[in-house]
Amino acid sequence: MQIVFGILWGLLFVFLFVLFLLLLVLFVPVRYRISCDYEKEINANIGVYWLFHAVSVRFIKNGDKNDFILKIFGIRFGKKKEKEQTEKKKEKKTNKKEKEKKPKKKRVFGKKRKPEDTDGMSRFERFMLKAGYICEDLDALKRTLQSDSSRRAFSLVFEEGVRLFKAILPKKLDLYLKYGTGDAYSLANALIGLSVIYGLYGDHVDIEPDWDNEVLVVRGKAKGRIILFTLVLICIKVLFNKDIKKLKRRLESLTHFEEEEGNENGGDK
Repeated sequence: MQIVFGILWGLLFVFLFVLFLLLLVLFVPVRYRISCDYEKEINANIGVYWLFHAVSVRFIKNGDKNDFILKIFGIRFGKKKEKEQTEKKKEKKTNKKEKEKKPKKKRVFGKKRKPEDTDGMSRFERFMLKAGYICEDLDALKRTLQSDSSRRAFSLVFEEGVRLFKAILPKKLDLYLKYGTGDAYSLANALIGLSVIYGLYGDHVDIEPDWDNEVLVVRGKAKGRIILFTLVLICIKVLFNKDIKKLKRRLESLTHFEEEEGNENGGDK
């Protein structure tokens, strides 16, 4: 009996430990900091931290130099020797060549139909036949998009998209932007779009338009946090929604796969 109780206590301890780790991952926020400076070249410092810097990832770019730093409990990972990097590059090149040899297929709009005998048809009759198929497919697409289930699917995607945008949006932002396109009309249209940032962050955003020159200067800092539980909920709602699944099936039924032209010739080269 003591052995059985020991095994049960061990299994219970493992279960509680895994549950504790899962709750940590889901509810402890992932924090990020971004600082960026661009005038003639990009200088950026992006940091992602979790569990009071127990896990930290940093990407630093100074001009042409890039540095990636991964630390777990203060121990740095990710340093690779040059030989390993060159070997991995060679493997990627060989994998790309093998993929290029395989016939590629692309998804094409239109239902897959049985090939009809068009030997005795004129060019005009063949054209009218194809035009009739296109009209049928467009009518089916229109009915699909205007159905009640599709409208519910689109509204859900929009609502969850806004929720996702709010979840990953920086809580603090300091931005200076000097922007000019050399054309007053296009610059005015760009400023109308950029004015949305003022509504979100107000006085922390400074946009300086240059009406005469083509210029782009960016200096900014941002801080935010992401709770993974919120992202998981959004993904579950979207991926397992009946209306979205129904819309996906209908759209897939209106398309078919065809082999890309010139694949055989491209593989022989």
